[in-house]
Amino acid sequence: MNKKTKLIVAGIIRNSEGHILSTRRKSDDVHGGGWEFPGGKIEYNEQPEEALKREIVEELGIDIEIQSIFDAIQHEYEDFAVFIIFYLCSVKSEQKLSLNAHDKILWLPPQRLKDVEFLPADIRTVEKIMEDDR
Repeated sequence: MNKKTKLIVAGIIRNSEGHILSTRRKSDDVHGGGWEFPGGKIEYNEQPEEALKREIVEELGIDIEIQSIFDAIQHEYEDFAVFIIFYLCSVKSEQKLSLNAHDKILWLPPQRLKDVEFLPADIRTVEKIMEDDR
């Protein structure tokens, strides 16, 4: 059986102190209660960078600056697969975050990212961030 693959973008968003934004999905959501880097699906005819900026505004109500691609992975869940492009980003200026798709956020130093339980699709990228930060 061929699983449907969702094309996803996610932001590894650092603040001025170098901490990385980690977000927890609401419990009534697919993968509810899991931690992730914020982002979402790429819409038809949308460029990945445009999708990421749109998703971050929708989910968190903030504007970001995208620096570069950090990682790209494919991961298979039981019912579907995801292909995720992870971008290094920063917050344009100090802005108040809204929790529209998540129920909790944490700004974590890179070496503490494993303090929370990231979704399986994000784990390799978490490990790569921690390795690069040493």
